[in-house]
Amino acid sequence: MHPNRLILRKSQLISWLLIIAWFPPAVVIDTYSIWFNLFKIAICGYVIAKGLFLKHTEYRYGFVWVYFLVLLYSTYLQGNIRNLMAATVYSIGIISMFYYFRNRQLIAEMKNMFPMSSAYLVINTASIFIFREGITQNALGQANYFIGSKFTVFYLFVFWIFQFMIVKKVKKWQLIALISVQLFISYMTDCSTAMFSLAVLFILIYFDVNKTIIYRPIPIAALIIGSNVFLILYNSLLSTGAFSYIIEKVLNRNLNLTGRTEIYNTFFVLLGNNLMLGKGYNNTLIESTLGYLNTQNGFLNIISSVGVIGMIPFVIVLLFAFVRSHKCGESYFYKEHVWPFVLTFFVAALVEISFNAYFFFLVAICMAAPMEKKQTNCIDQQRCAVEHDEVYSSFSTGRIRKSRL
Repeated sequence: MHPNRLILRKSQLISWLLIIAWFPPAVVIDTYSIWFNLFKIAICGYVIAKGLFLKHTEYRYGFVWVYFLVLLYSTYLQGNIRNLMAATVYSIGIISMFYYFRNRQLIAEMKNMFPMSSAYLVINTASIFIFREGITQNALGQANYFIGSKFTVFYLFVFWIFQFMIVKKVKKWQLIALISVQLFISYMTDCSTAMFSLAVLFILIYFDVNKTIIYRPIPIAALIIGSNVFLILYNSLLSTGAFSYIIEKVLNRNLNLTGRTEIYNTFFVLLGNNLMLGKGYNNTLIESTLGYLNTQNGFLNIISSVGVIGMIPFVIVLLFAFVRSHKCGESYFYKEHVWPFVLTFFVAALVEISFNAYFFFLVAICMAAPMEKKQTNCIDQQRCAVEHDEVYSSFSTGRIRKSRL
């Protein structure tokens, strides 16, 4: 057998194992949590160890370590050993993403992962239709499907379509059909956050606004700041009839957004003296005081876990990812194929804790963007001739238009 075939199969097997480790099915965690944690530590620890022994150590990855060390220390201060062990396993998994994508060919890796991601999507979709009330239920009686909650169902779809658009030549009707199906599934699972985020993702990709308008430092900063200002001004916005109509009639939600306004208004009071370091991983700050599962906001969730001190390296990592992918030799590729999905997670963070493993997966890819223009996103020489000079950008004539780098 040809050696290249063996190498390809080995790399594909590793990528499949990493998908299981990074994005474990909820049914696996519930049933085999101890064995799964050992498996995750082994496979992800191997990736980290291999990355640490590379000759060139890049300082930007140090901020990833700082963020998770703050998370571990904050969790340790709470005195909950189980949460500390869970935080350790979680941190190892996310850190391994950053080391895995260093010096790797993005398209090749996505092609390796795509079959397993597709299997995930098919099984999870089947579980939604077969188990309408969920395979299991969480503490609030909400349905958990193969991959997890209704929000995780949405994150899985974003993860899958991200890979699909990289490894395939996506036509306009395919994008419309796929997002329409997922919109229907989001409606079935009663996830209005997913429906709104899918609409944003569709606009960013279909109308190609990400590279002309959104993908600039100022709009990115405005999005982050604006999302937090929205939380402060929400009660004032409720006084306008149009805003109230959208919430109650269009989104079919009550005006407190399923308890979110109560959380946002009292969060910093509840956090109290833990503002600097937070309450650690998987804390019950909101659940024990207000009865809700979490903060219902990505940024507030970061602060509740690692405090202001931990937020600093988190923001620095995002800045490195943004600048690296914006100024790299193949920046056009990242603008077209990666950042629309990253921005979708930012939008979802307005009302949900979307800074999760799926989000860090995309950030790790941006952090690994090659600064020099070279044939990194190619699988074979024949495809290199096309993909090095052309990327698929906006839609026209039923297929994504090809544009020069």
